[in-house]
Amino acid sequence: MLVDYEDSKGIEGLIEEMLRCVDMGDKAVKMKIGKLLVKEDLKRIEVVRKAIGPDVKLMIDANNAYTPSDAIEMARGSEEYDVYWFGELVHPDDLPGLKRVAQKSNVRIATGENEYTAYGFRELLINDTVDVINPDAHYCGGITEWKKIADLARVINVQVAPHGSQQLHCHLLASISNGLILEYYPPNTNPILGGQMFQEFIPYENGFVSPPDRPGLGFELNRDFMKQYLISHIS
Repeated sequence: MLVDYEDSKGIEGLIEEMLRCVDMGDKAVKMKIGKLLVKEDLKRIEVVRKAIGPDVKLMIDANNAYTPSDAIEMARGSEEYDVYWFGELVHPDDLPGLKRVAQKSNVRIATGENEYTAYGFRELLINDTVDVINPDAHYCGGITEWKKIADLARVINVQVAPHGSQQLHCHLLASISNGLILEYYPPNTNPILGGQMFQEFIPYENGFVSPPDRPGLGFELNRDFMKQYLISHIS
């Protein structure tokens, strides 16, 4: 899933952005919503669906912008555009609100990028509030804890689509049976997330990536690039 959403763009800019992702060969794209009124964002979803066609999966991400009532309106309104999932819809601590939306939505619910412990994910999972979880190993306790969270999801048939950090998560996603999709930021999105921080970027072709088979994560830092962020030397 390619992620290249930029803020403060009009309809034409949004279409250009989504088509840029599709032109890279991706089979799924994610767009940002939640800054505008629900009816305005539904219009944006409509034009994106028309632009990318019926065969590309479309995810929407509100970054926790909605009240439960607005999230229900968005979930119901987006159904006709075949939205694959609705992510980060309400405040991350509003579990009752999330469950209320889940009970009234036919769109998959995805969340978890703002959840930081296996215990928190357990509450999401056992309360039947989510279809897809988005744990981030940078935030939720590292690789070992991430794997535990994925196992919790596996036993109740919930899929895992990790948040960001593709150089790390490509390995973790490949190691589990309930992995769904990898969030992928193109090199031009951000020099830190993108190709300048590492000596080489994660290979991407026709919507797929292959984890490196070298020791560790398999990526070497571009030390010349990182020098500009150096604060001090420790001797």
